[in-house]
Amino acid sequence: DHVMVDEAQDLSPVELAVLIGVAGPRQSVTLAGDVAQKVVENRDFPSWTSVLDALGLGHVDVSPLQVSYRSTRQIMEVARKILGPLATDEPGQMARATRDGAPVAHLKFPSQGEAATWLGPALVDLMRREALASVAVLRADQHTARDWYQILERSQVPFIQLIDDQDFSFAPGVEVTDIRSSKGLEFDYVVLVGVDADTFPAK
Repeated sequence: DHVMVDEAQDLSPVELAVLIGVAGPRQSVTLAGDVAQKVVENRDFPSWTSVLDALGLGHVDVSPLQVSYRSTRQIMEVARKILGPLATDEPGQMARATRDGAPVAHLKFPSQGEAATWLGPALVDLMRREALASVAVLRADQHTARDWYQILERSQVPFIQLIDDQDFSFAPGVEVTDIRSSKGLEFDYVVLVGVDADTFPAK
């Protein structure tokens, strides 16, 4: 009777057309997605306007998300800076945050060893102070996430797990995985490891 498609920005217009086609004669469909959060490349989803036009739905209005209840003001501000010129006026791309949170820190280390020497004890201390906290340590890919899991395990970080194939426990502790696997999830703390131009090139 009704088809709801979330994360629609990671589907192509052809894929969306197939889903709409199975929605029955009324074609009662809700498409939800944020163009700024695309993780699947080569899907030809430059904007909601162009995709709706391609689907023959140019008459359909986009209802943008005005308020973000999920992220804090500090995180949203960093997100805007990271997006830079990609933070266009596309409907729903940047919502207003309703709450404040901890400041976002950007720490630079000369080497992986020095980063690990800082991060391991910091996570041990955090879990000692906040035993019920959920923490994500994210790398660009699963291979390097596995390396960091082993490093942090040797640092005796408690309640640590390597997450593969999105098998999240949703329990307190430290979960190490790649960025794509964590998409759409929420944690009390998030640590991005190895954020540099080599790992995340502009193109």
